[in-house]
Amino acid sequence: MLRKAVAVMPKAAHRDRIIQWDLAGAYPDVARASAGAPDCMMDDHPTEMKPTQSVRVIVSMATPWTTGLDEFVNRGAAILSAVEAAEAAGHRVEVVAEETAIELNDGVSLSILLKAAGQPADRDSLAFFLIHPSSLRRIFFALLETEPTLEHFCCGYGMPACQPVELRPPGCIYLPSFATGEYASPSQAFKLIKAAFTEAGCAVSFQA
Repeated sequence: MLRKAVAVMPKAAHRDRIIQWDLAGAYPDVARASAGAPDCMMDDHPTEMKPTQSVRVIVSMATPWTTGLDEFVNRGAAILSAVEAAEAAGHRVEVVAEETAIELNDGVSLSILLKAAGQPADRDSLAFFLIHPSSLRRIFFALLETEPTLEHFCCGYGMPACQPVELRPPGCIYLPSFATGEYASPSQAFKLIKAAFTEAGCAVSFQA
């Protein structure tokens, strides 16, 4: 189940460039000038830098076939609660779902951007990918079937694995592939997700 959560995010990771138009400047904005706007001049150097806070959450969907629906629900609901808490705190959150599968000396890693930083959260879409195992079967398995690498796999869609470190951006919150029984209860799921966010410098607390 979804749980109300409160988030305290780290200091700004990047800044937005904000350009202001005025009556005078270094060069004209042709579109605004053609429209007759008096403030159609721009400057070479933005006059304001707006601090922002953002975080990227990468969620591995890889898990053994023995994992039950309840574990997907427990884990996904905890992740979604944490993401919504960060958004409610006024911070920009990017959410990426990924699956990495390996077999012998071969492997493939696939990623799907679920929510861009600054984009309003679509709870239904996020819930489908994060909470329901159909996203793994219907989306990621379908993508795996387009990969030539799969021809070398001896065991179906390969073995679940963590995404290689070199494919993850620095400072991201990575929720790795999980074993059967790891998210057996909602309380355990909240504990694990809280630990992952805290390790990345994003304090999240779930309320009863």
